[in-house]
Amino acid sequence: MLDYVLEMAWAFYPEADGLFIESSDYAICHCRECGPKHFEHEFKFVRAISDETWARKPEATIAVYPHYFSGAKLRFSFAEAVASKQPFDPRWTLFFTPHSAALEPDLIKQAKGSCWWNEAPSRFDIPGIRAGAEKAWDAHCAGFIPSLECYYSYAQAREEFGEPWLNGRRQVPFGFDWLAEAASPYRELPVRAAAIAYREYTANPDLTDDALRAASGTELFGRHWQPAQVQDTLELCRVFGTDRDWTVPAPLTTPGLVESRLKSDRFDTKKRAFLRDQLARVRAVAARHRDAKSTGWRDLARIAQWLCDQWQGANAAMVEGPNG
Repeated sequence: MLDYVLEMAWAFYPEADGLFIESSDYAICHCRECGPKHFEHEFKFVRAISDETWARKPEATIAVYPHYFSGAKLRFSFAEAVASKQPFDPRWTLFFTPHSAALEPDLIKQAKGSCWWNEAPSRFDIPGIRAGAEKAWDAHCAGFIPSLECYYSYAQAREEFGEPWLNGRRQVPFGFDWLAEAASPYRELPVRAAAIAYREYTANPDLTDDALRAASGTELFGRHWQPAQVQDTLELCRVFGTDRDWTVPAPLTTPGLVESRLKSDRFDTKKRAFLRDQLARVRAVAARHRDAKSTGWRDLARIAQWLCDQWQGANAAMVEGPNG
């Protein structure tokens, strides 16, 4: 691994400013050789590649997880472990996450820099983006560096995350199933809304709701933007973020998944009522902007109408019941 990464870094990307070593993020090795010493073994690699990198580029930024230094009890998605207590080099930048690497104030004080992460932009979770920026600011981190991943785009070969209906089906980036195959999802309206929120909140975590709406409205819909346009964009963000997971799309984007959950009794009356209310709001958005003229406005109308089109006939009956 050391030879491979060094070749990648220096033969292919010699202009890179440094490395992010994303190790032990969701789980660790429990083989006979590692046992309880996993972090000690992994740290040898981290130390070696850091030394090699700094020898070539002394100012390089190298971001690592705190698991080698904190000694904390860790609860990963798939395992539990105890962090190591290796000597800390203040040239390292630390990377913290809500799922595996809690903020460590004492280490943050020693480090060259530190970053906080969350998945809020990938879920179009605007309040979560603000919360992430506030948390990074309050912890004296150098930055809030979250994900804006479209999750996976592979076809599941077996059941994952308890969703057998997805077997053999290719994942759709962000649930945007109106896109042509291999088309980029990153210029679509919900993604742009999340990116604007990230930009504005990282610049000012105390930004007011009105100020964010003004920035979003101007950028998405032009200087003559209307409050209803921004409010309805945020509504679509909530729809595409509902019950999302790394491999599972939002319910209103995928009637087949809803049908599968209904057949296996995983959608109770309360969940159906929630989706029925959500669908009613989406239909109102589509109706409100049906005669949209400008580009951003047409995007809003197009996406809302696409959602409505998924819920006609038998599909609508799944949420609304046979009598509407």
